[in-house]
Amino acid sequence: MLRALAQIALIALLMVTPAHAARVATQWAQFNDRGWTLIVVQDNFSKTTVCRLRGFKGHAAFINGAFAFRVSEPAFAANATIRIDGGDPIALRDEIPALMARGIPVDSIAVDGLGNDRIWVTAEQVGAGQSLVVQPRIGGRLTRYSLQGYATLREAAARRGCTDEGQFR
Repeated sequence: MLRALAQIALIALLMVTPAHAARVATQWAQFNDRGWTLIVVQDNFSKTTVCRLRGFKGHAAFINGAFAFRVSEPAFAANATIRIDGGDPIALRDEIPALMARGIPVDSIAVDGLGNDRIWVTAEQVGAGQSLVVQPRIGGRLTRYSLQGYATLREAAARRGCTDEGQFR
């Protein structure tokens, strides 16, 4: 009797469940420009478009309206400094509230003194800059990044549906 009930339940399940899951039509495209790579993924089922904008073999990323730059030694946001296009030094501790407002996790900003291998900078701070130099701590080794190619790919992302900074992940 129990076996018969199990068989009936299995038959009912098979009748409700399709024999194979329908594939979700997803389109993606990749674009490259001067060290930066843009991947656009459009999911037709959820009607969602997501963009990934990365630079220099994953050492730079644009996420939620902020840049994350990987540095070669542990960074502490209270001591890190950047220069954009050779301009005046900018203390990253002043960026912390703006980063938190964008939803950047506090632990990835390294405000606790434990250090992190990334420096976060808002897109507004970078502006139309073409280069950025990071010093992760006082006396630390400088890391240089080219921002050329970012603006072109950001425009390409907008044309393909990534107009909101929250779509960059």
